Amino acid sequence: MNGYAYQNRLSVLSELSKWQTKVMEEGIGDQIWYGSLVTLMFDHIPGPFELKCTIMYDEAARVYRTLVPHVVRNPRRPSSQSILPIWVIAPDYPVKKNQGKRGAVLKDVRINDGLHLNGIMLLRTDTRLPVTPAMHFDARAPWYKEYVRPGFPLRRIDVQTISETPEIAADYSLKTLKSRIPDLDKLLILPKSLPELPPKDRVPADYASRF
Repeated sequence: MNGYAYQNRLSVLSELSKWQTKVMEEGIGDQIWYGSLVTLMFDHIPGPFELKCTIMYDEAARVYRTLVPHVVRNPRRPSSQSILPIWVIAPDYPVKKNQGKRGAVLKDVRINDGLHLNGIMLLRTDTRLPVTPAMHFDARAPWYKEYVRPGFPLRRIDVQTISETPEIAADYSLKTLKSRIPDLDKLLILPKSLPELPPKDRVPADYASRF
């Protein structure tokens, strides 16, 4: 990568990081948005980097489609578009100083050479989701099995409330794209289009009332 291309990449990522930070700190319009860190780890995916990324992105899109009906009753309604969760996801590799328990870390590093997806999820605070994103995606929650399912490549998903400043979190979520990932096309932003959304009423109407 030449110097101009690298500086251009840094400029694009800087603007995206500033936008994420602004949403988390100030919201959009008069609406408050909640920011969470999202990590998706996968079982072994054979093949080169490009194929691994394609399969991982397909899984991220599936997880997103599964989440949407928990957030908004009819995601295809025009009035619902401003309520949809926003995901900014990128390929990532483990960083030693941010690793957790040794056994889990070693396993994550071995599988797919450590390649996984990492990013930020932005969610309005006035949706139908009755719990925080971290609680919703907790492995002990009853709906976790909707996301991590037998026969699919996703091994686990981890969602954590942002404990750093929004600026640090936004920058961290894009760190690998600064140099280790070939191009910015590997940045996944959801939603992209209506066909990616699930059909109406995929979640029972009494979902929120059960908690």
